Parts: sequence; C-alpha cells; structure tokens
Amino acid sequence: MKMNFKVKSVQAAFLLTIATGASSFAQSIPTPATTPAKAPSRGTVVVKASGTLTVNVGPKFELKINGTSYGLVEVRSSTARDYSFVLRNPVPAGAKIEVVYRNDYLRDGQDRNLFVDSVTINGLTLSSSSTGVVFDQGAGAQAFDNLNTVPGKREMTTNGALRFIWPSAIGGPVVIGGGNGGSGGSTCNALPNTTT
Repeated sequence: MKMNFKVKSVQAAFLLTIATGASSFAQSIPTPATTPAKAPSRGTVVVKASGTLTVNVGPKFELKINGTSYGLVEVRSSTARDYSFVLRNPVPAGAKIEVVYRNDYLRDGQDRNLFVDSVTINGLTLSSSSTGVVFDQGAGAQAFDNLNTVPGKREMTTNGALRFIWPSAIGGPVVIGGGNGGSGGSTCNALPNTTT
C-alpha cells in the first residue's frame, strides 16, 4: 500500500517513519534552504550636513577613510541631517577621515555650498571646527595636497576636503560602519562612488 504524506518537520518525518515502517527516513526529511551569510557591520560613521541647491542640484560629498572612498552623497536639505555610512572594516585610531566637497557652483548669483556640522563614529562626535580639523581647498588632487589649508569650518564654499584625524585617545581601534540616518537622514552603502 502506497501512502503520500506532506512532511513539515523532522519530528513528523521520524514519527511517520515509525508508524509506517518506511525504510527511507532520510528521503522524507526536508532540506533546509541556505542563505549566504551577510558580512557583519562594524559600527557607524555619521556625517551631519546640509546644503544649498543650485540648478536643482545639491552639494555632493564623498566620504574617504585613509584614502579609500566609501560613498558619494547628494545633500538636498537646507537643514542639518545625518548621513550614515555602512562600513565593513575596522578603522584604527589616528585614521584620516575626509568629507570631500565635489561640485561647487557659483554663477549668475546662484551659489551651491556644503555645510558640515560634525562627523560621529560609534557615538564619538568631532565638530568641523574642532582642534586639528583642516579644510584643504581645491578641486581634484588639489583637495589632498595640503597646500591651501585653513582651519576646519562648517561652511565649505569651495571644493575641497574637510579632514579629521581621529583621536588615538579612544583606545584600540575605532570601528566604524553602518547604521540608520537618525532624524530623517539617509543611509549610504559602503560601496565606492555610491550615490543617493
């Protein structure tokens, strides 16, 4: 006599095997689906920023850590918002964190500017005007040449890199990475040149 049963668990398959005397217990056990493991997040880096739009385009900034790009974001809010980045690698204390303004615009009375209030890594916040923060003015490679620097400031009225050297007083490596964009902010993926 042949009986067809739909087995929903390993226990049910075992009990069915005992009750029917079936000899192929292994054939009645469902195979669990496998899902690729997601890489764990290593913390949060949040850039609090706002900007002025011109020609319906907001200021764009790139987040760089020790020279590696972790995303490009267009800021379309005139009030400060949190822009959070998901990173997968630990970043050591003393790391160079750069907010790079890429698309300054000044024409016919229209002036696009980026305003960076702060950078926060795992709950520790540095203001853009903190001691040791510098703004390296210039487009392209000039934003990284250390030739036209001024003390860090909130207003970025020209292209350039706002550079933070993360304090070593934190103790051990500082781990930064993903999170939610706080009060209406945006979450950015840790992929080079990702735009939102």
